[in-house]
Amino acid sequence: MVARHGTVTRAAEELSVSPSAVSQQIKSLEQELGLKLFRRDGRLLTLTLEGEQLFQKSANALGMLRDAREPQVDPDTFLDGAANGGRQRWHRAGIACAGDTGSG
Repeated sequence: MVARHGTVTRAAEELSVSPSAVSQQIKSLEQELGLKLFRRDGRLLTLTLEGEQLFQKSANALGMLRDAREPQVDPDTFLDGAANGGRQRWHRAGIACAGDTGSG
C-alpha cells in the first residue's frame, strides 16, 4: 500500500489502521530482511531498488496464488466433450476421450 500511495498516512487510511502501525510494520520488515525498502523524503516514501525487486516478486507470487485458485478448465469445453471439435482439443492436450480406439 505504501508503495502505491507514497505515504504511510494514505496507506493506513486504506488499511483502516493507524499510521504508526504501518510504520512499525515497515521497520520490522526492513529489520527482518536486513534491507532498506524505502527512501524517505519527509512524508513521501519511494521504493529503493531492493524494495522494488521485493515488490515485483511479491506481486508475481500473489498473482500465481490467485491463478492457482481459479479453474484451469473451460467449463464449456469440458462439458462439450467430443461435440464441436472438443475431441480434437482434448487430443491436442494429450487427453484420451471416451470411445477412443487409440488411432486418433
